[in-house]
Amino acid sequence: MMLNHGPVSAQSDLVIGISPDTILIAPNGSAPVSGWITNHGTSTVDLLGLMVNLSHSGITWDEDAFVASFPETLGAGETVFGTSITAYAAAGATPGDYLGSLYVYSDPEDSNEVPFTLRLEGAIVPELGAITALAGTLGLGGFGLLRRRLGRRTT
Repeated sequence: MMLNHGPVSAQSDLVIGISPDTILIAPNGSAPVSGWITNHGTSTVDLLGLMVNLSHSGITWDEDAFVASFPETLGAGETVFGTSITAYAAAGATPGDYLGSLYVYSDPEDSNEVPFTLRLEGAIVPELGAITALAGTLGLGGFGLLRRRLGRRTT
């Protein structure tokens, strides 16, 4: 799903969108975010960088994909697609949903601001019944091996 919000002001001709608008990431993992930029204006726009607004001590952002994917200038009526950012989660990052936004700063003016949700998934924890069944299976297997070995010693 592409997320598109209108320009911040009446003068803003630079419009961006991202896909997906919910970024799924696991602790100690990464997730690239694709996007597009359209210049609805009548003149060329200089793309100066990308601003990500989301504060979480376990999340870092790499904007190098933006520099590699998008040109330095965007002509009138031009649309480009590429990878906007890559999110990285530290191993100890706290799971949960975090709201953020991003926009492209440019000359003569900035793009619209696009909201997104970063869903930091928790570790998979097995149910108690599954752990109990596994322990029981291992215990019975171990008991069977022990019984077999003890049976060989007596004969």
